[in-house]
Amino acid sequence: MRVHEFDAAAQDVLPPHALGRLADWARSRPADIALRHKRRGRWKAWRWADVAREVDHLAAALRQHGFGPDSRLALSGAFEPTLLLLALAAAAAGGHAFGLSRDAEGAGLRRQLERLQPSHVFVHSREGATRVLAALAGTPDR
Repeated sequence: MRVHEFDAAAQDVLPPHALGRLADWARSRPADIALRHKRRGRWKAWRWADVAREVDHLAAALRQHGFGPDSRLALSGAFEPTLLLLALAAAAAGGHAFGLSRDAEGAGLRRQLERLQPSHVFVHSREGATRVLAALAGTPDR
């Protein structure tokens, strides 16, 4: 028996029909809760209409930064609504979103970036941004 390692980072993080489903739910159930997330001890909830509106705003912001049909967005950070909304926005702008390990450093991170070839990167923390910038520059961390 052969075991193959699944490389989730090399695949788009959204299924092809995700934007269509979001539009359907925003239209049919705009006031229903789509996402709940606890941050710093406080709960926040997004309705389907809120999610659709936020995705539109983020897609417009990505386009202002040159994101388009051939663009690739690497996302790194804690799995929370921000990353999901950005992945949906990347798809809405015509591009693709990919996961980037938030724990990767040095040569491992450089290999991920070389494999993914992102045109844009979103990193959720300063430390993560420092690691990504160092990997992009080809310099050792710290």
